[in-house]
Amino acid sequence: MSIPESKIKIKMGSIEIEYEGSSDFLKQEIFDLVEAVSKLHQVSHDDGLNSLIKGPEYIENLAGVGEKIEGSCNEIAKKLSAKNGTELIFAASSKLYFVDCKERFTYEEIRSEMNSASNYVNEAMKKNFAQNLKSVVKQDRLKDLGGKTYSLAAAKIDETRARIV
Repeated sequence: MSIPESKIKIKMGSIEIEYEGSSDFLKQEIFDLVEAVSKLHQVSHDDGLNSLIKGPEYIENLAGVGEKIEGSCNEIAKKLSAKNGTELIFAASSKLYFVDCKERFTYEEIRSEMNSASNYVNEAMKKNFAQNLKSVVKQDRLKDLGGKTYSLAAAKIDETRARIV
């Protein structure tokens, strides 16, 4: 009877490890392998994945927040003086970034967050969401990461944080 073969590839930032061999080894050692790669990656100072390894507290530090910002989309929209659909989309995205500590967020997350801002959202904003989202990207306030995934534009983080703290 032959031992089943397995193949795995782990990539974290610039670190990439491939294994091909016994399935028994992977079953017994996979968690130790992932932990070792994570530690190696942390030492390499590759911030792209460190935020995933270390969690929301690290994302706050990347954003320079220091302490956790709290608030609803209504509160963020008020602080940012949102007056139209594009501004409310940016406020919703800012809430996802600063309050929920998400570096990336989806089209649906932004839409849902915008719709939760009952003091600001109206039917026209809901109807024009897709077009307004494209406008916010064209204004370089959000970055389109592809696959209906977005992030705050790096140039807007400090300015926005100063307005909502």
